[in-house]
Amino acid sequence: ICAFLSLIMLYIDFSDELLSYISIALLGVLCYLSSYFSTQIKRTKGLLQGILCGGLIFVLMFILSVLSGNLSISEQLPIKAIVCLISGIFGGVKGINTKHTKLHKR
Repeated sequence: ICAFLSLIMLYIDFSDELLSYISIALLGVLCYLSSYFSTQIKRTKGLLQGILCGGLIFVLMFILSVLSGNLSISEQLPIKAIVCLISGIFGGVKGINTKHTKLHKR
């Protein structure tokens, strides 16, 4: 998705505000998918696992922002945290409630 967006950005100029919303949406998709696939493997405690996946991704993103010097504490930081947690919760619950598991027992 990011590579496709990069190709589009070569030809179309996006505003900073739109790019900010796109990055928040991509962060939400990442948190959803990570919790979904992790609960597909573990198959227990989907809500807790979703919170942990979303929280871990947010903390890693925050640490990388601090280390790179691009940290800007603004109104978007709590929005990103909420998006990570809620997307993680939805992914964890959805992953638990599916019938197919990604890890097959032998």
